[in-house]
Amino acid sequence: MKHKLYLGALIALTLVLSYAVSPFMPYLNPSSGLWKYSQSVEHPATKEITGLNLNDDVRIERDTNGVPHIYAKNDLDLFFALGYVHAQDRLFQIDLQRRLPSGRLSEIVGEDAYESDTFYRTLGMHRAAEETYSQMSQWSRDIADAYCAGVNQYITNANPYPIEYTLLQCNPEEYTPIDAITFGKMMGWELSGSFYDLEVQKMEEALGAEIVQELFPSQRPVNMPIIPGLSEACKQILLWSNQAIRIPLEVGSNNWAVSPQKSQSGRPMLCNDPHLSTTLPSLWYQVHMVSPSYNVAGVTLPGTPCVLIGRNQRIAWGLTNTGADVIDFYVETLSEDGTTYFHQGTWHDVTQVQEVINIKGSSPRTLTVSVTGHGPILERDGKQFAVCWTGLQPTFEFEALLLINKASNYQQYEEGLTLFSVAAQNFVYADIYGNIAIRSTGRIPIRKKGTGRAPVDGASGDYDWTGYIPFEELPHAFNPDQGYLASANQIPVSLGYPYYLGFIWADRYRAERINTLLREKELLTMEDMIRIQSDIYDIPASIITPMIVEVITPQNDAEEEALHYLKTWDYNDERTQVAPLIYHTFLDNFMENIFHDEYEEAGIPDAPYPTTETLENMLKACGRTNFFDDVSTSEVETAQDIIQKSFQETIEQLVDQFTEDVTTWSYGQKHIFSLEHLIGSVVTALNYPQFPYDGSSNTVDVAWGWTSKGGPSWREIIDFDHDLCMYPGGQSGNPFSRHYTDFVELWKESQYLPWELEGYTTESVLILRRG
Repeated sequence: MKHKLYLGALIALTLVLSYAVSPFMPYLNPSSGLWKYSQSVEHPATKEITGLNLNDDVRIERDTNGVPHIYAKNDLDLFFALGYVHAQDRLFQIDLQRRLPSGRLSEIVGEDAYESDTFYRTLGMHRAAEETYSQMSQWSRDIADAYCAGVNQYITNANPYPIEYTLLQCNPEEYTPIDAITFGKMMGWELSGSFYDLEVQKMEEALGAEIVQELFPSQRPVNMPIIPGLSEACKQILLWSNQAIRIPLEVGSNNWAVSPQKSQSGRPMLCNDPHLSTTLPSLWYQVHMVSPSYNVAGVTLPGTPCVLIGRNQRIAWGLTNTGADVIDFYVETLSEDGTTYFHQGTWHDVTQVQEVINIKGSSPRTLTVSVTGHGPILERDGKQFAVCWTGLQPTFEFEALLLINKASNYQQYEEGLTLFSVAAQNFVYADIYGNIAIRSTGRIPIRKKGTGRAPVDGASGDYDWTGYIPFEELPHAFNPDQGYLASANQIPVSLGYPYYLGFIWADRYRAERINTLLREKELLTMEDMIRIQSDIYDIPASIITPMIVEVITPQNDAEEEALHYLKTWDYNDERTQVAPLIYHTFLDNFMENIFHDEYEEAGIPDAPYPTTETLENMLKACGRTNFFDDVSTSEVETAQDIIQKSFQETIEQLVDQFTEDVTTWSYGQKHIFSLEHLIGSVVTALNYPQFPYDGSSNTVDVAWGWTSKGGPSWREIIDFDHDLCMYPGGQSGNPFSRHYTDFVELWKESQYLPWELEGYTTESVLILRRG
């Protein structure tokens, strides 16, 4: 209770210090203000809710981790209950997640969200969601309706609403299947690369297509494709695979499956850790659902009616992002008044859609959206493009996942995969019969011409899509001889694949490390799976560090000591070590000193730098080397000059930031992890205290940047016997609840909880009674 009262006081103090006191005086009232959220924040030991529109009663048992186990006598009641528990624990999150892609944030935030709302209303995910809902099968529509009825039943019952509504002075409103589908499409957009094509165009205009091709090569070695079976020689052959701008922060993942023949227990093992944004509350919500058709457990996205990653009694699955290129931007030829566009020799009418945006504290505004045959016209950096994206069509991911959730074998599982269109994913699979598999899924376009790497002419029709890669021809593997399968956002295929897939691939390092660790033992255990998921060995550091220490000449004691740490480093990005602090600070300076002068001269100082793999190749003289020359000076600098300069700057910066005593430095002093609430930038008391963290962008246990806000958002290790799981955060969205952040301490130490579907200790029971 002391913690809850302290948190309430801290939130109130934050508001008072951040704003004028008077608007927030009601929140300081001991009986009706923020303090009411510190009372009865946990679910009661037993509770019944009667008079509900159900076919039968539903029993919900929450275990000591706050995970609900839902027992229903029919499927519709099961998903009604899922909607209810989602809203119980995550109502504000659900509301915010539906408002953002629907272009409705201005309704609760005001003018500050208008630009965001304009973008999403123009893109039209909500319009595509309406079309999707109208074409869904009746059984999946019924489930979506039942789920939303559960959410809305809680909204009707709730008192008080979550604290965020008090802070924003607003109330929730009815939740609809259109909202759920729209949120699903937003996740697809974020995982599909968004504006990479426009970034490529901007860089090509500034630097020239040839230089961009050298920095972000469209041909690169295929070192470790997802689909095995080619000889080592073939794996080294250059392939049209289009590595362009680096994978965006907080988008990635690892997954792998091990066959019974390579498992010490004789059972298959499946592991997954999706690398996504880590927030409070978590993106994920863990659940176990049982009905006559379902006995499924895993993580859901609050606001959606299905388990996205998890297992049932017979099969298990996990996801990584494929990186397929499913977005193209077209430069349209429009009439002077913008009402028609030219395509393949004919003028066509532009469809115009009126969108009314309501703004808190202001009058509504009407936005006119223009749509061509390619898609809605967006403005970006003063230019207009029609955006063609697979997610702006009717797609049926909910139905796909509902089928997967209840599949009892590989054939039924694949039937579900055929419907999974957006975003393209690598699904890894294992079952109790000993099978393992992996398959890329999604609608991946076939283009008449080109790759869509940068915006293309829309008038000629030469770059239009002609269809999609057939499902049966998407990359896949089943029970390979090597006894395992793995993906880490790398190139899915090697030589000979007949279709263009895309360009948003990760550097090879995570995939290479996972494959190495899976190969090194004849028989693998669950302990090995834990070790791999928490591995922090930095492959590029092991390559680049020996190359740079050979040419560095230390100029003082601090540099001498720092160089010693680099020379004796084991290449683990461990928060207690000195060397990774020096190396990663050096790498930042090195990239800056190599590329910033050319970028500055070209007028694109904020453009992204190439990936570490490109830098590795440059140091090996396999790529462009004249970037080492600083064009802002009269001299001609070499790689050695830039290495020396970058090292000296690194030590100067670290001495200024910490101390001259290098022995007192540690990676964790600078490399930290941040878990912020969805409105934590305003109410900082809702955030979790930042903490030192291991890993980097190139380790299996991923953490991006110096202040990482993304990484392993969910970890699962499944062997159908002693399954393990963990995610950063907790089940509750209520900051006063003990289940708000109760998983964080375990997660940051790479520890796990047993994934118990039976024999768990019950903390609370909720009975939903039919009326």
